[in-house]
Amino acid sequence: MAQYEKGIETKRLLLQASRELFYRQGYEQTTTRQIAEKSGTNLGLIKYYFESKADIALLIYLEIRNAFSGWLQQFGYTVPQMYLIDSALELRLCFNSPPFGRFYDQIYKEPKLRALFQSKVLDSLHMSSRVNAMGAEYFTFACLSISAIKPALVSFYLNPGGEKYSPDSYIRYYMAQQIHYLQYENPQELLEFCLQELTKYYFDAADNFAPVMSRLVP
Repeated sequence: MAQYEKGIETKRLLLQASRELFYRQGYEQTTTRQIAEKSGTNLGLIKYYFESKADIALLIYLEIRNAFSGWLQQFGYTVPQMYLIDSALELRLCFNSPPFGRFYDQIYKEPKLRALFQSKVLDSLHMSSRVNAMGAEYFTFACLSISAIKPALVSFYLNPGGEKYSPDSYIRYYMAQQIHYLQYENPQELLEFCLQELTKYYFDAADNFAPVMSRLVP
């Protein structure tokens, strides 16, 4: 029992150190040696608890993403509304929190993380039965296309010159592209509703990616 509890604590320390380092200096600039030193653990233990640095980032990303998605579910949106608002929320988070935007941009370059982003789009849309309405071949094409848009927008925004466009412009474009590819009914009405809903929330990632979320208006 003591050994098990020690293992849980070691894993917690590794995640805590990784969160802090990823937040402060970026995913790409952080080494596993730095994580081991900051957590006060042996470098070899990282391989024992996680296959790679990418696996640490995967777990941290999912914890952040699931916290925001879970919080949004209380507001009773339809499946298309929830999908669009939830996915646009993350894009806004990349703009509100530069450390998270940098983290998102850098981890997308990892094949394991890129596959996760694609699977999240597929899973979300399978739940909405869009595959039946669109046909399997087009559905797969649409999902792969959509999964590439957000990382491209974040990367462009973070590079010099990309910031000349407002975050709202990026969000509108992103949501409009999703609606187009997924062939949702009443596209303009759906777009305007979801954009309006987004203005009712504040999202951020504070020190070490701590989720901050609040509803500003009823």
